[in-house]
Amino acid sequence: MRLWHRDMIPYLPKMQLMGQWRELCCIGSNLAAQHTPNHILVNPILDYPPAHFEAYCNLVIHEMIKRGINIQEPTLRDLKDNVRAWRLYLGQELPFDQIDRSWELELGEPVYGDWHNKRYLKQCYYNLEEKYDRGGIPNDEWLIIFANFGGDN
Repeated sequence: MRLWHRDMIPYLPKMQLMGQWRELCCIGSNLAAQHTPNHILVNPILDYPPAHFEAYCNLVIHEMIKRGINIQEPTLRDLKDNVRAWRLYLGQELPFDQIDRSWELELGEPVYGDWHNKRYLKQCYYNLEEKYDRGGIPNDEWLIIFANFGGDN
């Protein structure tokens, strides 16, 4: 389980983008039920306000819509409800009229700023490179990643 570096979201191969959506739904469910994602690679979300997780979810949702990937409304509703439950647990409930607007939150730079830094970007790049090396990412999708993040980028 991982949250891909925010800058990679527009360039992720389709399978990784869809996998990210599934992971966000799982993380949301764990946050509502256990108040933690309980996974070493995503536990850092607990160090940030829920608005960061919401904004990250929004990045993924908008990229999926842009690519024409169907998001089932019940699944989207469940994710929003789970994040609301996490906010309630943290005592950060938004007024009812503001809840839906929270998903349109524009945090600007950075979302997960000191976590989603250049070092983390390299870690995510090398993870994708290994998937490509093992045949898990088609060449055409890898070339997009490499062009944007490989070499000296």
